[in-house]
Amino acid sequence: MKFLKTLLLFLSTTFVFGQEGIAPNYNRSNPGPTEERKTASDNFLARSGTLIEKRFYEVGKINKGLVVSVVKLKDLNKNEGFCFLKLESNDLIGIKEGKATLDEDEVDGFLKSLKLIKVTILSTRDTYTEVVYNSRGYFSAGAYYEEKKQRWKAFMQLQNYNNKTFMSLEVETIDALISLVEKAKEEMKIKI
Repeated sequence: MKFLKTLLLFLSTTFVFGQEGIAPNYNRSNPGPTEERKTASDNFLARSGTLIEKRFYEVGKINKGLVVSVVKLKDLNKNEGFCFLKLESNDLIGIKEGKATLDEDEVDGFLKSLKLIKVTILSTRDTYTEVVYNSRGYFSAGAYYEEKKQRWKAFMQLQNYNNKTFMSLEVETIDALISLVEKAKEEMKIKI
């Protein structure tokens, strides 16, 4: 009987502690963040042996769910600065669902892409079509044309490996986002 209890205890601990994949591992098949695709802001924040100052400037909100901010970083030891755009989504009760960062050098491309998406969704296509903007930090925005319904659907996904961060965009939302990104660009010009 004692042998049976010991064997049962051994097998149960082997089963529990021998499990793989309990937590997501993005280095396997999941296309989540890896070391190869770090943003410049990630690299700046990862500096060791120095003191980094962070300042957060909220530019605005869209539909109470999407917050657009500018984050300004400064290496106080080297007197070097860096800015990035931060997009953050909240659910209906204010819990953060996801965030995306776009380095300062990606903002112009994102803004141009938003304007092109707005123009594109007013056209028609004769087949299924996609247009997509991707950033280094796994953020994507775009639109796809549904041939059967004969309409475009615009979208944004803060983390393209996390379906909870996917959101549909209406034309009014795209206009508001363009306006906020333009304001953010102006804020980025003011260095700390």
